[in-house]
Amino acid sequence: MARPLIYQITNGVSAQLQADCVALLGGSSVMSCRLAEAAEIAAASDALLINIGTPPDDAEELYRTAAGAAAANNIPVVLDLVGYGFSKCRTAIADALLAEFRFS
Repeated sequence: MARPLIYQITNGVSAQLQADCVALLGGSSVMSCRLAEAAEIAAASDALLINIGTPPDDAEELYRTAAGAAAANNIPVVLDLVGYGFSKCRTAIADALLAEFRFS
């Protein structure tokens, strides 16, 4: 079996730990917060992790683009709600994602 490729949109605080965990479990990580490549990477991956710990300015569009591409390709998506409820912006983004997409 090939090593699963996990696309992780995450925060800098936990990026290395997440990459190490994926490697320990036999997978490979690719990390990017670039909107321009989000759909392409998500469609080519075996799973997607969206961690809202440090949302970029285009967070909602980035997350929706990646989750949409994953959904269109039957790729599982995990949503890590870091800091949910801490700010109105972060909460609104998470609520919109939860209303639009089904997460693993």
